Amino acid sequence: MEPIDAFIGLFSVFLILSLVVSAVAESISNICRTKPRALKRSIRSLIREDTEAFYAHEDIRRISIGRRVYKEFFANAWRWLRSNFASAERIEYPDMELDANFKRGPSYIRAEVFTDVLLDLLLNRDRAHSVTLTPAVLDQFFRQAPRPNGLPSYYPKLRKLWVQADCDVDRFNSLIQQWFEHTAERSHGHYKRKIREYLMGTGFVVATVLNADAISMFKQLLEDPTLRESRVKFATALAEREASAKAEQDDDAQREKPLPGAYGDPVSLESACRLFQISDEDCVESAVIKAGTTELLPHIGWDRVDPRYLRFPLPSRERQAQANIGDASAKGKELLVSATEAGPASSSGETAVSEQNPVQGVGGPGVQELGGEASAHRALDARQKAEADDLAGLPDDYELFWLLKLIGIGLTAAAVSLGAPFWFDLLQKLVQARGAIKSSGLVRDPISTGSPPPAEGEVTAAPAKKSSLTGVAVDQADLDSLREFNDRNYGFDLRNIYWCARLSHMAYQGSVEIERSLESIGASGCLLEDTVIDTQCLVAVTGKAVFVAFRGSEKELQDWITNADVTQRRPVWLGGSSAQLHAGFSKALDRIWPDVSRWLLEQKVVERGLPVWFTGHSLGGALATLSALRFTLELQDSKTRATVGGLHTFGQPRVGDAKCARLIDSLMPNRYTRSINQRDIVPRIPFTVEIDQIYEYEHAGRVIYFNENGTAVMDPPTWFRVLDVVDVTADRDALRSKLKEFTGDHSMSAYLKLHGRLLTSEEQKHDS
Repeated sequence: MEPIDAFIGLFSVFLILSLVVSAVAESISNICRTKPRALKRSIRSLIREDTEAFYAHEDIRRISIGRRVYKEFFANAWRWLRSNFASAERIEYPDMELDANFKRGPSYIRAEVFTDVLLDLLLNRDRAHSVTLTPAVLDQFFRQAPRPNGLPSYYPKLRKLWVQADCDVDRFNSLIQQWFEHTAERSHGHYKRKIREYLMGTGFVVATVLNADAISMFKQLLEDPTLRESRVKFATALAEREASAKAEQDDDAQREKPLPGAYGDPVSLESACRLFQISDEDCVESAVIKAGTTELLPHIGWDRVDPRYLRFPLPSRERQAQANIGDASAKGKELLVSATEAGPASSSGETAVSEQNPVQGVGGPGVQELGGEASAHRALDARQKAEADDLAGLPDDYELFWLLKLIGIGLTAAAVSLGAPFWFDLLQKLVQARGAIKSSGLVRDPISTGSPPPAEGEVTAAPAKKSSLTGVAVDQADLDSLREFNDRNYGFDLRNIYWCARLSHMAYQGSVEIERSLESIGASGCLLEDTVIDTQCLVAVTGKAVFVAFRGSEKELQDWITNADVTQRRPVWLGGSSAQLHAGFSKALDRIWPDVSRWLLEQKVVERGLPVWFTGHSLGGALATLSALRFTLELQDSKTRATVGGLHTFGQPRVGDAKCARLIDSLMPNRYTRSINQRDIVPRIPFTVEIDQIYEYEHAGRVIYFNENGTAVMDPPTWFRVLDVVDVTADRDALRSKLKEFTGDHSMSAYLKLHGRLLTSEEQKHDS
C-alpha cells in the first residue's frame, strides 16, 4: 500500500503545482494582455477599418479596464511635480481624456454588446444624429445601392445576414451574434495556445526555482509516513468534495468534468479556487498561488538539499593557475640561464654570491625572477591545497546527484505541462482503486511503529517535525482545566502552546480577575507588577508545573519608552557571554525579575524540581524570552530537575544580536517556539539600526507562521512569507484593509483564536 500512497501523494503534488503554474501563467497573460489582444485581433478580422472606432465607442470604453487607474496615477504625479519643482510649472498638463494609450481593451465582450455597437457604427457613421434601430430603417439601409467608398468592408456580410433573417430584427441580431461567437471561439483557441506556451515555460522555471524534483519527492513520500498520510488525506478529501458537488447538480452537469478543459489546458480560476476552498470574493490568481505554495512547502525548497551538493567545483580555475605558474617558471629559468652566462659582477660595492645560499646572494634582475619563481611555486602549492580541500568536501555521488536532479526537475516540468485536469482525473481513479483494495481486505494498514509514550517520571523534548504540522483533535475537558496540561512533554506540543496563549491573553486582565480566572481552570497564582517601569507578569502553579506569563504593550507611555530603547547592553547575569540584549527589554526585566524570583522561591521550584513554562505576547514575549534565558543560566550550577519546560511567545519582537540568538538556541533546544500571524509587524522589529554604533538584531527559536488563510506553517522560508504578505491591488479599500492588518494581526485575541482553531481542526497543516 505504501507505493500506491506514495504515487497518490506525488500526483497530488503535480495537481497542486499545475494549479499554481496555471495561476502564474494567467498572471503573465494579464500582464502581457494576451486575452484582450487576441479578442481585438478577432474583431479586426471581422470589421477591419472600423476596429478603432469600435473600441472608441462609449459602450466598449465602459467595459475597458485600466484607464481610470492610469489617468489618476499620472494626474497625481503631474500635480506633485508642478507643486515641488518650479521648472515644471511651464509644462502644460496633457489631456488624458483623449489619450487612448492609457486604456486597455476589454478581455471579453458579450455578443449582444458587439451587435449593438456594430449596428450603431454602421447606421450612424455619416449622420449628425443617431438613428433608432427599426425594421424599416434597416430594410431601407440594406436596399440602397452599395457605395464602395461610403460603406465598410463588412457591409456585404451584414446585408447577406439581413436577407437570411427575412427582415426579422431579432433573427438578424441572433445571426450577427452567431457570426461573432464563431470568430470569438477562434480567438479563445489562440489564447489557449499562448497560455499553453506560458504553461510549459513557467512550469520548468517554477520547478527549477522551487526545487520541485519528482524523484526526490517520491523518495520523500516513501520514507515519511506522516507526510504520505497527509497527502493521501488531501487527495481523498478532494475526491469526496468534488463527488458531493457533482451529486448536487443535475444530470447534464454531472457529465461535465470537475476541472473543465482538455489535457494540457489551464484550468479556470474559479475551478482552482473551488479546489483550494477559496471564497468567491477572494478568488484571484495570487490567492491560488499562496494556497498552492502552502500545500507544496513540505516538498519543495533548495534548503532541503545537503549544502555539500550546492558547491560547484571549478576545474578550469585550477588549470588556469597551473598554466600561469608554468609561464612564470619558464620565464624564471630563462632569466636564470642568461644571468649565469653573463657571470656575477664583482666590482667594488657589489655583493658576492654566498655559497650557502646562492639565490639570495646573487644580485640583478635574473635572480629576482628566480625568487619570484619560488614564490609562484609556493602560491601554486597553496592553491592546489585549497582546490584539493574543495574537491575533498564534495560527496562521491556528486555528478550522479545533479544528473538525477536534472531528470527529476525535467519530469516535474513535463508533468505540469499536462495540466491540472489530467492529474485530477488520474488522482480520482487512484483514490477509488485504493479504496477498493482496502475494502477487499487484501492489504491491511501497517501497525504504527511510533515511539512509545514516556515512562512514569520521564520527560521528552521532541522537536516539531518539519514534514508536517498536524491539527490536534482534543476533548473539551483538556481545555477546561490547566491540570490537563502535558507537563511531561518539554518539546513541541500544540495543546501546551494553546494553554500558553490562554495565559498570555489572561495576563491583560486585572489582578482580581486573574486570580478568579486561574481558580476557574484549577490553578493558583497572582499578578506581579512593577509600577515604576509599568511591567506586569502573571504567575501560576498547578502542583505539576509553573507558568510565568508577561503582559505586552498597552497604551501606557512607559511601555513605548521601553520598546523604543533599541540600544544594546550586556547585563551582569549573562556571565561570560558576549551577547548583547535590547536595552529597554533588559532594563524592564531587571525591575520585575526580583519579584518573579522571590515567587519562584516561595513555590520551591528548585527543591521540588518543577518545570517552568515562560510565555507572553508582544513586549511580554520579549520579557519571557529573556526571563527563560536568565532562569536557565541561574540553574546551570545547581543540581535540580527544575528546568525551562517550554518558551512559547506570540507576536514577539527581537530581543538581541546573533550571539544572543545562538545562546538561547543552545541552552533551550527544541523548547522555544514563536507564533507569527501573517502581517503582524512587531515580530519584524527592531531592525538592525545605527545610532552611535551598529546594533544588530536576530531572532532565535522555531516559528509557527499563520498564513493569509489561517493555515499553520512550520518554519516557512523567507520567500514564502514575503509572497504571503505581499498583495498587489488597485482597489484603495482593499489596500487600506491590508495595511491595517500590519497592526490588526498583532492582537492577542487573534493569536488565541488561531491556536484554538488549530487544536480543534482535523485538517493537515503543512510546513517547509
